[in-house]
Amino acid sequence: MSVNGGPAREYQGHLTELLVENVVQSIESFQPEQPWFINFWSLAPHVPTQPAVEWGKRYPPTREGRYFALIEQLDDGVRRILKALEKSGQAGNTLVVFTSDNGGANLGTDNNAPLYGHKLQYNEGGVRTPLIMRWPGHFARDLVIDQPVALVDLFPTLATIAGADYPDDLDGFDIQPAIQGRKLPSRAQFYQRFHQDRYGFTVLSADGRWRLYVPEPRGNFALLTVPKEPMLYDLWQDPFGWNNVYAQHPEVVAQLTEEHRLWHRRAREIRVTSTVVEDGGLTLTGDDMQRTPGYGGFTFAVDYYPPASGEQPTGIIAAQQNAWSLAIDDAGVRAKVSFADYHLSAGLTSLPGCNSLVATAHFKITTMRPNEASNLLIMALHHNGKLIGERRIKGIREGFDDTDHGTTVGFSAESDGGFSGSLGTPVLLNSYTSANTPTTPADLHAELCPRP
Repeated sequence: MSVNGGPAREYQGHLTELLVENVVQSIESFQPEQPWFINFWSLAPHVPTQPAVEWGKRYPPTREGRYFALIEQLDDGVRRILKALEKSGQAGNTLVVFTSDNGGANLGTDNNAPLYGHKLQYNEGGVRTPLIMRWPGHFARDLVIDQPVALVDLFPTLATIAGADYPDDLDGFDIQPAIQGRKLPSRAQFYQRFHQDRYGFTVLSADGRWRLYVPEPRGNFALLTVPKEPMLYDLWQDPFGWNNVYAQHPEVVAQLTEEHRLWHRRAREIRVTSTVVEDGGLTLTGDDMQRTPGYGGFTFAVDYYPPASGEQPTGIIAAQQNAWSLAIDDAGVRAKVSFADYHLSAGLTSLPGCNSLVATAHFKITTMRPNEASNLLIMALHHNGKLIGERRIKGIREGFDDTDHGTTVGFSAESDGGFSGSLGTPVLLNSYTSANTPTTPADLHAELCPRP
């Protein structure tokens, strides 16, 4: 375990107890006039389900018994943290939020009942979690609120309470009006997951009535099987999500699918600042960690036109030093994308007028149990909305560390010469793009090269 950014070292004891004790000691050390924030992830009751010995003795030595023991151990840890907060005299000036990132796995017991489903599913049991907020003197005790909120709401809520500014275009919003007895603005809620080439999502309608769940194909994660067929639930009639009514409401399915497509396009776009340089090219800066590929999804899409001479265009389309590049070479008949030392080349024929080129990649980098042999890179090229080349490489090195350099369009900082044709303003997405993703290469082509 690492403390204060120092080198990781071993500690003796149960992880949950060590983390709780660290939180208690931190609270005791804070001065009353000192603002502070603690993000406490207990890891309990996550697998491996191994409670401390003194707690395990209280329950049968079964999977269910160990789970209940770990839950009680966690409860006691929360009790100790709240007690330390009271003792320090800071309870009235401290907001405590208790929640989870997903529903339970149901491996030892059905810990989501009566909700149907479990972790790694987008059923109610997979995405609905407890949310308990405690702020003595500000929030009423024992108040139960029946309005759907999401984890993305915590940041704007905490920022508002702390008096901090935040962007006004976030998906989340301050949920204090609900605590004060008012209705929150209605909005659909979206969840999605991309696992290599498997894409799945769910939409909860703005009125909270409908949940559309489209699972990723061929999915089997750990021991938890992902459903094979899409599902729709009417939560007004079936609040726990047991009855699939997908076939009975095609109009609802179509509406929610389109809402998700539009949200995905908006949410996945990387916002960058575009600056024109002297030679007519562009530099893109901003959102460095997203603009630099190397972990998760990445898409660069741009429209281009052949030169006035009528020849096939050639040269650098885009590049980022020490990271990646996209070019047309071999007298204009091949496109080439390079991510570090990994390359993909594909043939193409540029047409008169507007053309589009989409370079996309997905980097699977193992982080919990680092193993370079398990790392995977999927890369593809699309021309005018059609796939022209794809490559999968296992055992890639970990992601790029150098995010300081801007992305150049129309030229490269590492080589002479630029693109012989003309280029539009590119679109960057922090998502892999294929015919099976919500935003497809055909969508990007239609967006970049709209028909007259």
